[in-house]
Amino acid sequence: MLWALMGQFSYFLSPLDNCEVRRAYEVFQRCEERVKGKSYTAETCEEEIIDLMESLDHCVADKAFEKTV
Repeated sequence: MLWALMGQFSYFLSPLDNCEVRRAYEVFQRCEERVKGKSYTAETCEEEIIDLMESLDHCVADKAFEKTV
């Protein structure tokens, strides 16, 4: 679901192979599956989602505001 939402940023993520977004998303997805697979856990995947958002920010930083000027 999160990847579908990130698809809205396809203009910014066209060189996806050159950035860490896909890898960070896969790490987040594995964490989410691990957490959902347990009846009780203190794990929240907070670090993974932060890493994903930071990699997305890094990937789009150079293009994010080029059309606003």
